[in-house]
Amino acid sequence: MFTPDHWQSLKSHANDLKATSLRNLFAADPKRFDKLSVRDGDLLIDFSKSLLTVETVFLLCRFAREAGLETQRAAMFAGERSTARKSALCCTPPCATSRMSRCWWMAWM
Repeated sequence: MFTPDHWQSLKSHANDLKATSLRNLFAADPKRFDKLSVRDGDLLIDFSKSLLTVETVFLLCRFAREAGLETQRAAMFAGERSTARKSALCCTPPCATSRMSRCWWMAWM
């Protein structure tokens, strides 16, 4: 269940990141690109050049999980009505059955 502590953890972490730079993050972790990017064929998603860390991803995924995002996502893909009282139609991307639908950050959830 979601608690204000999880939001506070994210805010505190964001404040900590303000004191650093990408240059420092790359210097501190030579494997940063490997940890924060994923490739599927010609598609490359690279978060390593964003001001975040593996801890950021963990905190965001924990926040999303505890806010019920997985349940809401499953309902959306099942075509159930959302809080807006509308069905989510045609929301499945063409690559939904590919490896990209099992993105690396989903392992955190």
